[in-house]
Amino acid sequence: MRNTGIANIYSKIIFSVAAAEKSVDKVIEDFRTISEIIESKSKIVRFLKAPIYSTKDKLNLLKDLENKFGFSKSSMYFLEVIIQNNRSDYIEDIYRNILSMKMHKEGLTLGLLSTAHAMTAADIAKSKEILEQKLEKRFIIEHKYDSSIIGGLRLSFDNIMYDATVASAINKIRELV
Repeated sequence: MRNTGIANIYSKIIFSVAAAEKSVDKVIEDFRTISEIIESKSKIVRFLKAPIYSTKDKLNLLKDLENKFGFSKSSMYFLEVIIQNNRSDYIEDIYRNILSMKMHKEGLTLGLLSTAHAMTAADIAKSKEILEQKLEKRFIIEHKYDSSIIGGLRLSFDNIMYDATVASAINKIRELV
C-alpha cells in the first residue's frame, strides 16, 4: 500500500514553487501528460518500477519525454527528484494533488469518479450537476474506468470516498450476517 503522505509532501512543495514562479498551469499540464503516459503505457510503468534499470536510464527516458512534450524546467526538476528518490509510483497522485490544490484555491473541488464502464460526457455532466446540488460545491469531475469494479461507482474528493460499488454492498451484507 502506498503512503499518500509522501505524495502530499511532494505536491505541496511543487505547488508552492510553481505558484511562486507563476507556472502552476504549465506544471499541471506537464504532470497530466506524464501521468497519462504512465497510465497508458504499461512498459513505462514496469521500466520506472524495475530496480534493474539505473536511475540514469530512467532519467534518460525522462529527457526523451521532455524533448517530445516540452516540459517546463520546474516540472523537469521535480520529476528528476521524484525519479532519483525512487518515488515514480507517486507521480499520478502528485498530479491529482497539485490539480486539487489549484482548484481549491479557485473554489473548485476535484472529484474522481471510478466506474465499471466508460461514461459519456453527458453522463459525467449529469453526475457533476447532481453532486453540486447535493453537496453545495463546485466540481470538476475526472472519470476513470476501473476494471476491478463489477458494477456501481466510487467517488472520491477532499479525502472523502463514497463507495456505491457492488463489492461494497456485498461486504456490508456480509457484515450484517
